[in-house]
Amino acid sequence: MPARAPSASRASKAAERELNDARAALESAQKEAVVHRAQLERAERLFRQELVSRIDVENARLDVEKDRIAQERAERAIAIARSAFEREREIARRGLSNAREVQAAEADVQAARLEADRARIALRSAQAATAGARAAVENTTAAYAALRGSGNRAEGGRITVAAPIGGRVVHREATVGQAVERTAELFEIDDLRTVFVTAQVPERQIVGLRRGASVAVTTAAYPGRRFLGTVHTIGGRLDPKTRTLPVQCLVPNADGALRPEMFAQVSLGEDVRSTALTVPRSAVFEEGG
Repeated sequence: MPARAPSASRASKAAERELNDARAALESAQKEAVVHRAQLERAERLFRQELVSRIDVENARLDVEKDRIAQERAERAIAIARSAFEREREIARRGLSNAREVQAAEADVQAARLEADRARIALRSAQAATAGARAAVENTTAAYAALRGSGNRAEGGRITVAAPIGGRVVHREATVGQAVERTAELFEIDDLRTVFVTAQVPERQIVGLRRGASVAVTTAAYPGRRFLGTVHTIGGRLDPKTRTLPVQCLVPNADGALRPEMFAQVSLGEDVRSTALTVPRSAVFEEGG
């Protein structure tokens, strides 16, 4: 049996290392594909529930497409590395040192083919990215059209978004240039035309409390003024420390005088009755009947 050439043996080991590296690359690409496929399924599920945008779904699909391309690239690299390894092993087995030039030429051909494959894969990746960008543009255009169709006005590149309630803006969550979803909170609005006033009613005064009963609210800010309202909600349990029962009252506040977090006194029941001039019954005399 002819002796193995040391150079052929080294070339065989180098080819084997390339084959192992290609297999490792394929395994890594397959693991990433599993993760990205799960993310795509989740994005599609959330999109059906209107919790994420079409852009998120397209980005997830783009990741899956990139994984598929990476797997194809790794599989081609494995095929080339396996072919080179088999050649090198055969050369080493036969001791064919005179086949080195042929083997080098074949390696150059295989390398050229691999570069061509990489170019084609890069083109497909670019096409997939372009498709994702096109879908994002279509999604944005559709959202813009939906805004215009819903009655919101667009002038000079700006969109007027109508709030679902009337009132005064008290806090702004959004910032200039921020990208927002349709479920994002942009502003906090207070509608103070009607307010809730919570009274802590002592235990001894809860007898006779009922929903709809009249109440009168007074504040230190407006001495002499009473705000009339009704009992809206009666708490279910007493506070163990203060021995009071929370009672929520609904009070009209057309001029916005009552503000959040103000302290107030609440009168319940008979204390709300309108004042009137009264006289004892004994001082009343009936005449003519």
